[in-house]
Amino acid sequence: MDEFKDLDSELERLKAEMAVQDDAVRNFNFPSPDDYWKRRIDEEKILWNKKVLARDEEKKALEAKLSQQQLQIDQYNQQLREFERRLEKEGMEWENRLKAKEADLLIEKNRLLNEEKVKSAETEVKRMQERLNDLNAKLISEKEENEAGLREQEEEFNKIRASYEEKISLGITQAELLKGRIAEIDSEIKRLTDDFAAKRAELEKKISDNEQEIKSLAEAKEKSEKEKAAALNDLAFIKIQSEEDRKKAVNAEKESQRNFVAGLKQHTGPLRGIAKLFAKEKTGRGASDILAKVVQNIENEIEAYSLVFDMPQTTQKHFKIAVLLAADEAAVIEKAAAKSQAEVVALPDKNVAAAVEGIKPRVAVVSVRHIKKASLIRAKFPSVPVLLFGDAKSRDGVRAAREGFDIVSPPYSTDDTWNIVSRAAYQSLAVPEFWGKIKPAGKLLKIAVTVFSALLICAGLYFGADYFIKKMADAEIRALAFSTPYSQPTSIAFDGQNIWSCDWMGQGIYKHKTDSSLSISKIFYFPGKHITALSWADGFIWSADSWDKKIYKHNVDAALTIVNSYPAPNGAPSGIAGDGKVLWTCDSAKAAIYRHRLDAQLSVEREYKSPGTSPSSLYFDGTNLWSSDSKTNKIYKHNLDDELSVLAVYITPDAEEKGYGLSGIAGSGSALWVCSEKAGKIYKYPTVLLKEIK
Repeated sequence: MDEFKDLDSELERLKAEMAVQDDAVRNFNFPSPDDYWKRRIDEEKILWNKKVLARDEEKKALEAKLSQQQLQIDQYNQQLREFERRLEKEGMEWENRLKAKEADLLIEKNRLLNEEKVKSAETEVKRMQERLNDLNAKLISEKEENEAGLREQEEEFNKIRASYEEKISLGITQAELLKGRIAEIDSEIKRLTDDFAAKRAELEKKISDNEQEIKSLAEAKEKSEKEKAAALNDLAFIKIQSEEDRKKAVNAEKESQRNFVAGLKQHTGPLRGIAKLFAKEKTGRGASDILAKVVQNIENEIEAYSLVFDMPQTTQKHFKIAVLLAADEAAVIEKAAAKSQAEVVALPDKNVAAAVEGIKPRVAVVSVRHIKKASLIRAKFPSVPVLLFGDAKSRDGVRAAREGFDIVSPPYSTDDTWNIVSRAAYQSLAVPEFWGKIKPAGKLLKIAVTVFSALLICAGLYFGADYFIKKMADAEIRALAFSTPYSQPTSIAFDGQNIWSCDWMGQGIYKHKTDSSLSISKIFYFPGKHITALSWADGFIWSADSWDKKIYKHNVDAALTIVNSYPAPNGAPSGIAGDGKVLWTCDSAKAAIYRHRLDAQLSVEREYKSPGTSPSSLYFDGTNLWSSDSKTNKIYKHNLDDELSVLAVYITPDAEEKGYGLSGIAGSGSALWVCSEKAGKIYKYPTVLLKEIK
């Protein structure tokens, strides 16, 4: 473009010089010179203006063509960018190189266009030279006529022509150089195009091969996933079936235990009643004390057995309570007996003994005002316990206490009243099979009572001694282990009623009942999520995913809906716990424990160094924070001070077993729940079994 500017300036200078020459020519006295040269100059100006306009039009056409080529080049660049994105890093490197080459190519093309302009300018110069030659011929002829006046003008013009010819020669030389450069660029473009085509073909082949490999791997993965799912389903079914069978066996065993204890307790009450009846005979006081002691021992053993095996209290079958009370007093007894199978029957004021014999009650309750009638019932029916109802400090109450009656005295608490009445009914001999067989007679009663007691005690000892000894030995405080139907129990939480656990491989969260088999009540699947931490806090389930590096907050609804997600403070969240005020998390890769604010970002308030190198779980008991370590199987109890100091270190009874791998902890009162993803089990340890390490 600079060459054209130089050419334009030369043309302008030439026009100026020619204008000077015109002035010189006008000084000569030619025939009508003004009209002739003025017309010639005007024609030349018009011709040059047309040429300039033609050159401008040509320049605009060339620029439009250049813009069109530039647009095509941009489109080609866009296609290259799309292809280079597919080729990723290698393609991007090639794209950068190609863009540089394209820039060079664009420059060279612009130079080619300039060369064409130079050629056009050369043609124009030739035409100008021809015109100048014609003008020179005319000037020479005029010079011959006016030799003296035109000599100076001719010399000046020759100088201008020589200068212009020199510039034309220089332009031609530059055009030749441009032709050579264009040839080199064409060769380089061809070589780059061939290299690019070969590289593109190679990359396309690699992409095709990779796609085929990915497709085959995806098919193999899908097949293995199906086989794994089928195997897991079979395993889950087998485990569930075995758990159901075991549960049935355990229930059958417990039922037999309940029946045994209930049957035995049905006899200990009458034994105590016999002991009381026997104690009324002065000569049998020592024997009655021994009998009462033996019965007390049996009852203690039964109670201990029931507590160890968590057996429900034995309820008495239907029995009758005979009452001789005022209406308000009878209402107290009826209210106390409302939740039992006892039937309250009122006695008439007259013919009390006959009424008792007709009703056949297990126990009788009489107002202290009717102490004489109470003595009559006890004397005639010694197997029926008689309780007096009223103020123990009254005159009749003092007399009743002196005569050995048990008294239900105010304030009349429903529970206390029923405890007294039910205990008397429990120890009563007035059961249907004994009614009318025990009389207030002398030696025969003593002999019968003694023989019956001895036989009953011997039978109980014979049939129950070995059984009780074995069961009491087995019923020591012990840990419980539950195999899970999923393979990787990763973390565990307790909401006060249910146990929650997760399986990072199975991509699910499991809700367990706290029954004898820890049965699953519901399963929540989260495809694509690998839950590695779980906790219950402030009415929500919190979880963490070490794959996505996220912490999730769940509503406890039918789908365990995720209501919020937060970024984890590091790449491997392994434990989570909370108290409704702050949230605690730990990271197994960084061996750190974090305290979070419960704000919109779950921002970290403070970071603590974990006492173990691989923290796997957290649990908050309301006062202290607990953490566990999967490498050492140690459990740490922390103070909530500025340093999160360790208060105590524990290990479980199974911590040293091979393949234990403690992965999660949670608490429920006096027990600690632990899960192990290596063992595929959930454990329940009474806290007294935890061994403290100094």
